[in-house]
Amino acid sequence: MYAWIIPKDMSKPYLSPIFARAVHSGDWPENEKGWHEFCIALDYSKSNLIEVDTYSRAGVMHVVTIDSNTSDWTPKNAYFGSMDFLKKYNPEKICEEISSQDLEECIKIDKKYGYQEIRKIKAQKDIDDLMSSALSFHDAHIESIEVKNDEIHVVFNPYWNRKIELWFEEKPKYENRLEDPEYYWCDGGSIFMNQGYIYLCDEINAHSLDEGYWGMYFAGKELFYRILPSDNN
Repeated sequence: MYAWIIPKDMSKPYLSPIFARAVHSGDWPENEKGWHEFCIALDYSKSNLIEVDTYSRAGVMHVVTIDSNTSDWTPKNAYFGSMDFLKKYNPEKICEEISSQDLEECIKIDKKYGYQEIRKIKAQKDIDDLMSSALSFHDAHIESIEVKNDEIHVVFNPYWNRKIELWFEEKPKYENRLEDPEYYWCDGGSIFMNQGYIYLCDEINAHSLDEGYWGMYFAGKELFYRILPSDNN
């Protein structure tokens, strides 16, 4: 996993791998566990591990995931797991107990990651990354739609501390059925591939335009996107 880390004081965001995640100790109701989730990442200096609450008490997100890959993790459930070489540690104690050797390995992992600001959808894994980064477009609101040449550029208003831009290219198309899109916020959305196109529509868990009651869709034979942090929630 790789993410933007937004410090508690909302100072300059920075990028770091996520080495572990868990829920703070406590008898939390099942539907509230996510609000007590924390992640283990490198600090701004990239010299130590720190514990970062995914959400603050005010609902501000401090971890904006851009790569959801956990293939090198040992997950125990939806809210508890770590990279394999760190599974011997309790996530709540890892920052104090990590060995110098394991810390050095964390720093090496960060240095090896090839970050790309603008990413291209090539396979299902890329769709999964975008959906994870966008929180499935929950509470998303479109700021602008620009159509030019062979491209549709869609910009979303900042939400959940993230800014999202999409570029639909190669014979792009879209349709708007909404009566008043200016005041429309999505409950969620879906991205799927169909007949050579990549679609985004404002219907949850859709796999084609024949499913659900979508109000707007965008499509192109190629889709590029960018996820950046924002201090506007």
